[in-house]
Amino acid sequence: CDDTPYPNVFTSNVLDMDENYMSYAANTWMFSNKQIDVMNYTLNQSWNNGGRLELKNSDGCMTVGIIDILADKLIEIYPNPTDGKVNFKIAMNIKVNSIVIQNVLGEEIVRTEDIQNDIFSLDLSSFPKGIYFAIIDTDKGRSTKKILLSE
Repeated sequence: CDDTPYPNVFTSNVLDMDENYMSYAANTWMFSNKQIDVMNYTLNQSWNNGGRLELKNSDGCMTVGIIDILADKLIEIYPNPTDGKVNFKIAMNIKVNSIVIQNVLGEEIVRTEDIQNDIFSLDLSSFPKGIYFAIIDTDKGRSTKKILLSE
């Protein structure tokens, strides 16, 4: 929606956050690390202990996207916010196939493939300030991380 007629800090007509936390989309980040820890704990406890281990182990559960649960421990992006240079630190047991940077409209602005090092850098300083998304495809799945490019 257009926020320009209202006196607030959002003085431009930008996309509003309208994500559904129940969405199966690959680019959602609606839970905090502590909420993820609680979900993991619950999924790893048996029914007798108040958990849902049986549900997790059932044929109805798929492992697609499981890297998103572990992403904060396996893939680090720093500094974030950044003034342009972004570092990616990849856990040693992860093979990164590609890193794609998209703007908020979903347009691809940078693509890097076949990353060989566990620390990798990209320079985004030539792009406008704002929010970008790093879509990291690995041998364990796909993870999407938000990057704030600021001054």
